[in-house]
Amino acid sequence: MIQLSLLRRNTLWNMAVYALRSESLPPGGEPIKLWHNKVLWRGPLHIHTRADPFLYVRGGELYLFNEAMAGNGPGWIEGYKSADLENFEALGPILRESGHMSYPFVFEAHGDVLLIPETLHAMEVALYRFEAFPFGVQAADAVRRRLRR
Repeated sequence: MIQLSLLRRNTLWNMAVYALRSESLPPGGEPIKLWHNKVLWRGPLHIHTRADPFLYVRGGELYLFNEAMAGNGPGWIEGYKSADLENFEALGPILRESGHMSYPFVFEAHGDVLLIPETLHAMEVALYRFEAFPFGVQAADAVRRRLRR
């Protein structure tokens, strides 16, 4: 028996990095890097969505953090790094929890590199600290708990 959930249409998101010589938008030409996720069949482990990229520069390298989703599970934060904007090294999952996470916001404060992802499922604004950037993400605090809907 075919499950109807396998036949339903899902929205797929891709990411791309462009290098622009001017500030004209939308970007023209071909992207330097394209994460192309669209395939006819997606199994439960196939990453069908990469979205909400956030760029962060540290130590002369560009880090890209984004939401990733596979199957019907919740999104998590994954990362990539590049020293030349042409070759991107996959860092794998950076932060994965039981609920959906997206829109990673990475910044530095008082010598610490911090991350605030979107975590509406938890009804809080959560703050995480990189213990060994870009890995070792640990919960630092809940900035605001029990947000109202």
